[in-house]
Amino acid sequence: MTKAQNNDKGNIQISNDVISTIAETAALEIDGVAKITYTPGGMPVFARKNTGKSVKVTITGDEVALDMNIAVLFGYRMLEVAEKVQISVKNAVQTMTGLNVSSVNVVVSNLYQEQEVAPKAVKKSRESRVSKQEAAALKAAIFNEESKEQA
Repeated sequence: MTKAQNNDKGNIQISNDVISTIAETAALEIDGVAKITYTPGGMPVFARKNTGKSVKVTITGDEVALDMNIAVLFGYRMLEVAEKVQISVKNAVQTMTGLNVSSVNVVVSNLYQEQEVAPKAVKKSRESRVSKQEAAALKAAIFNEESKEQA
């Protein structure tokens, strides 16, 4: 479905793929977002470029709802990154299309180490990153939990 608007000069349509690409681009600008992911048929697929197909766009009247999955870099606060994605995507879509964004639903569906991501995608932000002590504690907790499960 596309958003159409008629005026005295003719018809204007905004494709869902364009809205999806705007959302992807805005999300990828947030520190800590490694990739935009999607799961057609339950199999994880990772978008290598802005394809416009990894964000579900639902238009109802003059409102648009967006559903997207992201992969976050290890060491970033996931909730903080996801909230920044929501704000960035909502502002970008509303500004560029004039549509009212009713919701931006974000699922953190994967976690990446910095070396697993292309260097240009690795962004550093002191306020978003977990301190070295917090990261060490998190790694220790994960290791202890895995050790208990294997025992």
